[in-house]
Amino acid sequence: MKTGIKGSVLRGIAVLLLLSSCSGSGVPVPGSAAPDFRLETFDGRRFYLNGHKGSVVLLGFWAPWCKICKEELIELNAVYGSYADRGLVVAGIDIEGTDRAGAGNMVREYGIKYPVLMDRKGGVKAAYGAAAVPYTVLIGRKQKVRAVYRGFGRGDLPAIREKIEELLSEDEQARK
Repeated sequence: MKTGIKGSVLRGIAVLLLLSSCSGSGVPVPGSAAPDFRLETFDGRRFYLNGHKGSVVLLGFWAPWCKICKEELIELNAVYGSYADRGLVVAGIDIEGTDRAGAGNMVREYGIKYPVLMDRKGGVKAAYGAAAVPYTVLIGRKQKVRAVYRGFGRGDLPAIREKIEELLSEDEQARK
């Protein structure tokens, strides 16, 4: 049977669409274990997710070309400033991870106080299902995914802050 290139391409696209829609993709959902990872910051330090067990962790996936991501970087910096002393860890993850100098310039330009990680190989992006940016994941103290936010708008901040308060309070209540 003779198959044309067009038919092969269409079949390939259909297979990719089918695979991408499968629920067993391994993308974490609230309640699932947060995939562990190790990445370097733009300035060469190392960040290990499992090194932050016992903390509430917010991962903010972004890209240098994404204008909305820049807004989110600034807002997450304010969130970090509000909750760091209560155990919130924020890490920005550059999904392209190829331009350390560019990431460093953004950190300095926007006064970002939290670590900015370089996902050069895209493994963390894939493990967390960050197909589009901005993409934010909240991880509880027991390293379970607790919330996922796709996209960003200033209207999202109250919900993100409320969830952070909830997660931080869970441990504070347990201590009493």
